[in-house]
Amino acid sequence: MYKKTTQKSKVNVLFFLFAFSLIVLKSTLGFAQQSPFHADNQEWNKDVSCLACQVANPEFSVDTDPDNYAALNASFGIAGGIWQDLAFPFGGLEGDAVEVEIGIGGGLADFSVLGGLTLESFNGTAANGDGVSLSDLVNIKLVPGTTDRYMVTFVAGADFDRVRVKFAAIASALTNVRVYGARLRYGAPAVSGNIAEPGASANLQLSPVGAGDSIEWFANKEGGTP
Repeated sequence: MYKKTTQKSKVNVLFFLFAFSLIVLKSTLGFAQQSPFHADNQEWNKDVSCLACQVANPEFSVDTDPDNYAALNASFGIAGGIWQDLAFPFGGLEGDAVEVEIGIGGGLADFSVLGGLTLESFNGTAANGDGVSLSDLVNIKLVPGTTDRYMVTFVAGADFDRVRVKFAAIASALTNVRVYGARLRYGAPAVSGNIAEPGASANLQLSPVGAGDSIEWFANKEGGTP
């Protein structure tokens, strides 16, 4: 069970504006792999028509080395495809961001060849229907310091515990995709309520964004204890 807490505090509004940035949303779980937000388990499978399709080193996409990767290999001209499910140590919520790092050959000049590469969040074996094709206008950014590694981000359409990376070689120029790993990123907290005048006090009610989060107040700008 995860602990979800709500705290109320009456503070001077000037202090609130300063202190709000110091609120720390902390997971109650320990670190898994590189961080508690990274996928740490995987499974892969393929369509029956994709006989030659294979995943090389599937466990490398969930190990502790950020430069290791699993390679999804598919045959050009085959209708079916291959996929790898990357499971997180705990679930994410609708609206959280899912990030997957992939590698493509020596880089890409034309993202249209990525039409056979899709990402979708799952909750167990149930697809969430939020799948995105990388040939569409999704959030794709080059990983700094590389020429052929990309971070792809999409927003989960429902609660989830894993992301599926599916690949079909619809273009002869792309028959291999590298999967370095996946991570989830919580939705950002929001501030709501009436505006208070400087020097006045206000009643504040803060709620964690999701399960597993708690709220802690700090009196100091840096360091100190809650």
